Amino acid sequence: MSNQNQNDKIYKVRNTLSKAPKHEELILLSVKEENPIVNRLMEMGLIQDEIVKILQEAPLGDPIEIEVMGYKLCVRKKEVSYFEVEYANHND
Repeated sequence: MSNQNQNDKIYKVRNTLSKAPKHEELILLSVKEENPIVNRLMEMGLIQDEIVKILQEAPLGDPIEIEVMGYKLCVRKKEVSYFEVEYANHND
C-alpha cells in the first residue's frame, strides 16, 4: 500500500470529535490540549476509551448534541475539537 493510501486510511479512521460524522459510534483516543473547558468535559464523561456518538447538529452546524455514558450533551465544536476519536467498529 502506498504512503498516500495509508495516510488517507488513517485520516478516515482518526479525526477530532468536531469533524466526526453523525450517528457513528466513536471511541475517544486522546486529548490534544487541556484547558478549563476540556477538563470540565472530561469530568462529564469525555474520557479516553469512552464511546461517544454525535446525535445531531444545529442548522448552521454548531452546537452539536453528543451522547456519552448514556446521557446527552450540547457542546460547541470548538470545545470538542481537542478530542481525538476513531470509529469504534472500524475494520482494518
